[in-house]
Amino acid sequence: MTVPCRGLFRALCALVGCTALLALARRDMPVWDLSNPDAADEHRRGAVLEANRQRALARHRTQVAISQALAEGRLPLLKAAARLRECERSAPSFRWDVFRTLYPGASDEERFCRKAIDYAVKLLHAQPERARAVQPRLEAELSTALRHGPLRLCCPR
Repeated sequence: MTVPCRGLFRALCALVGCTALLALARRDMPVWDLSNPDAADEHRRGAVLEANRQRALARHRTQVAISQALAEGRLPLLKAAARLRECERSAPSFRWDVFRTLYPGASDEERFCRKAIDYAVKLLHAQPERARAVQPRLEAELSTALRHGPLRLCCPR
Protein backbone atom coordinates (compact mmCIF):
# COMPACT_ATOMS: atom_id res chain seq x y z
CA MET A 1 0.00 0.00 0.00
CA THR A 2 1.40 3.40 -0.92
CA VAL A 3 0.76 6.73 0.69
CA PRO A 4 -0.49 9.19 -1.97
CA CYS A 5 1.36 12.22 -0.59
CA ARG A 6 4.70 10.54 0.13
CA GLY A 7 6.43 12.23 -2.81
CA LEU A 8 5.00 15.61 -1.89
CA PHE A 9 6.04 15.09 1.73
CA ARG A 10 9.61 14.21 0.73
CA ALA A 11 9.81 17.24 -1.55
CA LEU A 12 8.50 19.48 1.22
CA CYS A 13 11.03 18.05 3.68
CA ALA A 14 13.84 18.60 1.18
CA LEU A 15 12.70 22.19 0.62
CA VAL A 16 12.54 22.89 4.36
CA GLY A 17 15.97 21.32 4.85
CA CYS A 18 17.53 23.33 2.05
CA THR A 19 15.95 26.52 3.35
CA ALA A 20 17.32 25.82 6.84
CA LEU A 21 20.81 25.12 5.47
CA LEU A 22 20.70 28.30 3.40
CA ALA A 23 19.60 30.33 6.42
CA LEU A 24 22.41 28.88 8.53
CA ALA A 25 24.94 29.51 5.79
CA ARG A 26 23.78 33.10 5.34
CA ARG A 27 23.94 33.74 9.06
CA ASP A 28 27.64 32.91 9.09
CA MET A 29 28.40 34.98 6.01
CA PRO A 30 30.58 38.00 6.70
CA VAL A 31 29.34 41.47 6.02
CA TRP A 32 31.03 42.07 2.69
CA ASP A 33 31.65 45.77 2.96
CA LEU A 34 32.38 46.73 6.54
CA SER A 35 33.42 50.16 5.32
CA ASN A 36 29.74 50.70 4.59
CA PRO A 37 28.40 52.05 7.90
CA ASP A 38 24.87 50.87 7.15
CA ALA A 39 26.01 47.29 6.60
CA ALA A 40 28.17 47.34 9.75
CA ASP A 41 25.30 48.81 11.79
CA GLU A 42 22.93 46.21 10.44
CA HIS A 43 25.36 43.46 11.37
CA ARG A 44 25.67 44.83 14.93
CA ARG A 45 21.89 45.17 15.26
CA GLY A 46 21.49 41.59 14.11
CA ALA A 47 23.99 40.41 16.72
CA VAL A 48 22.21 42.37 19.46
CA LEU A 49 18.81 41.00 18.39
CA GLU A 50 20.14 37.44 18.38
CA ALA A 51 21.62 37.89 21.87
CA ASN A 52 18.30 39.30 23.10
CA ARG A 53 16.44 36.38 21.53
CA GLN A 54 18.71 33.86 23.24
CA ARG A 55 18.20 35.58 26.62
CA ALA A 56 14.42 35.62 26.09
CA LEU A 57 14.45 31.89 25.25
CA ALA A 58 16.51 31.16 28.36
CA ARG A 59 14.05 33.16 30.51
CA HIS A 60 11.13 31.27 28.95
CA ARG A 61 12.77 27.90 29.68
CA THR A 62 13.35 29.02 33.27
CA GLN A 63 9.72 30.12 33.63
CA VAL A 64 8.48 26.78 32.30
CA ALA A 65 10.75 24.85 34.68
CA ILE A 66 9.53 26.93 37.64
CA SER A 67 5.90 26.45 36.60
CA GLN A 68 6.34 22.68 36.21
CA ALA A 69 7.97 22.34 39.61
CA LEU A 70 5.21 24.43 41.18
CA ALA A 71 2.40 22.50 39.48
CA GLU A 72 3.96 19.17 40.50
CA GLY A 73 4.34 20.29 44.12
CA ARG A 74 8.14 20.17 44.06
CA LEU A 75 8.42 23.91 44.71
CA PRO A 76 6.45 25.99 47.23
CA LEU A 77 4.55 29.00 45.93
CA LEU A 78 6.64 31.69 47.63
CA LYS A 79 9.88 30.20 46.33
CA ALA A 80 8.41 29.88 42.81
CA ALA A 81 7.29 33.52 42.97
CA ALA A 82 10.76 34.59 44.12
CA ARG A 83 12.35 32.73 41.21
CA LEU A 84 9.92 34.28 38.72
CA ARG A 85 10.70 37.71 40.15
CA GLU A 86 14.43 37.16 39.66
CA CYS A 87 13.82 35.88 36.15
CA GLU A 88 11.78 38.98 35.27
CA ARG A 89 14.32 41.31 36.88
CA SER A 90 16.91 39.91 34.50
CA ALA A 91 14.83 41.15 31.56
CA PRO A 92 15.62 44.79 30.79
CA SER A 93 12.37 45.05 28.84
CA PHE A 94 10.11 43.76 31.64
CA ARG A 95 7.02 45.95 31.73
CA TRP A 96 6.28 46.58 35.39
CA ASP A 97 3.24 48.69 34.50
CA VAL A 98 1.68 45.86 32.48
CA PHE A 99 2.58 43.31 35.18
CA ARG A 100 0.87 45.43 37.84
CA THR A 101 -2.22 45.79 35.65
CA LEU A 102 -2.49 42.09 34.79
CA TYR A 103 -1.96 40.68 38.27
CA PRO A 104 -3.95 42.15 41.16
CA GLY A 105 -2.43 42.37 44.59
CA ALA A 106 -1.42 44.61 47.45
CA SER A 107 2.27 44.22 46.61
CA ASP A 108 4.56 43.01 43.84
CA GLU A 109 5.26 39.95 45.98
CA GLU A 110 1.58 39.01 45.90
CA ARG A 111 1.44 39.75 42.18
CA PHE A 112 4.37 37.40 41.54
CA CYS A 113 2.55 34.70 43.51
CA ARG A 114 -0.52 35.23 41.32
CA LYS A 115 1.67 35.15 38.20
CA ALA A 116 3.25 31.88 39.38
CA ILE A 117 -0.21 30.38 39.92
CA ASP A 118 -1.33 31.62 36.50
CA TYR A 119 1.72 30.14 34.76
CA ALA A 120 1.37 26.79 36.55
CA VAL A 121 -2.31 26.52 35.62
CA LYS A 122 -1.72 27.59 32.01
CA LEU A 123 1.04 25.02 31.72
CA LEU A 124 -1.62 22.39 32.41
CA HIS A 125 -4.01 23.62 29.70
CA ALA A 126 -4.01 20.17 28.08
CA GLN A 127 -4.85 18.55 31.42
CA PRO A 128 -7.90 20.47 32.68
CA GLU A 129 -8.64 18.03 35.53
CA ARG A 130 -5.15 18.47 36.88
CA ALA A 131 -5.33 22.25 36.44
CA ARG A 132 -8.59 22.28 38.42
CA ALA A 133 -6.79 20.47 41.25
CA VAL A 134 -3.62 22.58 41.19
CA GLN A 135 -5.21 26.01 41.16
CA PRO A 136 -7.16 25.68 44.45
CA ARG A 137 -4.11 24.18 46.16
CA LEU A 138 -1.96 27.14 45.12
CA GLU A 139 -4.67 29.70 45.92
CA ALA A 140 -4.95 28.17 49.41
CA GLU A 141 -1.18 28.37 49.82
CA LEU A 142 -1.32 32.06 48.88
CA SER A 143 -4.24 32.74 51.25
CA THR A 144 -2.36 31.10 54.11
CA ALA A 145 0.73 33.18 53.41
CA LEU A 146 -1.32 36.39 53.20
CA ARG A 147 -2.98 35.66 56.59
CA HIS A 148 0.47 35.75 58.19
CA GLY A 149 1.02 39.38 57.16
CA PRO A 150 2.79 41.07 54.26
CA LEU A 151 4.45 38.64 51.88
CA ARG A 152 8.20 38.35 51.95
CA LEU A 153 9.60 36.32 49.07
CA CYS A 154 12.57 34.26 50.13
CA CYS A 155 15.78 34.12 48.23
CA PRO A 156 15.08 32.43 44.88
CA ARG A 157 17.53 29.52 45.16
